[in-house]
Amino acid sequence: LLRPAAAMLDRSNCGGWTPLHLSLLSASPAQNRLASLRLLLASGADAERAAHGGWCPILVAARQGNADAIGALLLHAAADRTGGQLARMLAARTSEGDTALLLAAHAASVASARLLLAGGAACDARNAAGLSAVQLAVSAACSAETDTSDMATAAFCAVIELLLAAGAPVQGGMRPELGGACHAP
Repeated sequence: LLRPAAAMLDRSNCGGWTPLHLSLLSASPAQNRLASLRLLLASGADAERAAHGGWCPILVAARQGNADAIGALLLHAAADRTGGQLARMLAARTSEGDTALLLAAHAASVASARLLLAGGAACDARNAAGLSAVQLAVSAACSAETDTSDMATAAFCAVIELLLAAGAPVQGGMRPELGGACHAP
């Protein structure tokens, strides 16, 4: 198996995207993207390198709701003996102030949110607009662009319930309701 030259692993294009970022953004089948991600991480690619706008690989994966990639990135970070890489990954923010957990909530990815919370992501984080993970999930669920099928609504409800169970704040103490579909604890 050929390994990329170390100098090329973190080389970026004009948008700041590295091969690690591009492995997540590729149109390849999911298993190929995950295999590429794992190979790049094993070869020493910088898992924290941010592209323009602060987009590091875990933020890209969270935006996509890509729990497999998040799991691989968290596992890689957990192998860091100092423990600092995991904390830095979970605290990383886009230029809009979104953390991986906020992005996963907006994407209605229960598996991603569960992994991030288990890894130690702050459930009380807010973005630059002051929105919490619960607020972003409710906002995305109610958006005109969002799939309104029962399955999509159930995914948003599951994320909201997971966040509330983890202690995520809700603006004004109100419990979100999506047409009676969500039953928060």
